Amino acid sequence: MGSGDRNYVALTIDDGPDPVYTPQILDILATKGIKATFFVVGDRALRYPDIIKRICAEGHQIGNHTGSWKRTIFLGQRQFENDLDATSVGLGSLPCATKFFRPAGIWIRSKQLQAVRDRGYRCVLGSAYAYDPARPPSRYIAWAIGRGLRPGAIAVIHDSGGDRSATAAALPGIIVAAKRKNLKFVLLSELLDQ
Repeated sequence: MGSGDRNYVALTIDDGPDPVYTPQILDILATKGIKATFFVVGDRALRYPDIIKRICAEGHQIGNHTGSWKRTIFLGQRQFENDLDATSVGLGSLPCATKFFRPAGIWIRSKQLQAVRDRGYRCVLGSAYAYDPARPPSRYIAWAIGRGLRPGAIAVIHDSGGDRSATAAALPGIIVAAKRKNLKFVLLSELLDQ
């Protein structure tokens, strides 16, 4: 979790970009005037460069979520480092790229974490999570994320990996929940560097 000194929270979006759901989420964020941090998968970023350009153009940030979305903890050290480095090179030239890393599947071994740190990345997990990869109803997603929102919270939703229509439908409710609690969504860098 980030610093709780202000009523700031961060919205992070994992696993994309996706040609169907990422644009839907970007449209909602644009309508509501909210910035987010997208933890993108390297091979998907290469496949959908126009969506990556849109993410940057609209003022969002991009973090490294590995190259192929193979669960981090199951990768051998060399394979993990190659995956991390390839994605880093691919994203490094983007103006909205950050040095934030989120392990695929959340779990990470200590040697992997050290490799992340050695490359100047900051490993960032989340604190408000709805397990939306399991495709629960949108009302549940909005409720679960909203319940976890408090100053310094990092919300995690997903824009790829199958049908994410319930996640996209839940996003307005998540934004309303934050407003009810007098919380403001900011970029992850702003939350963590305050």
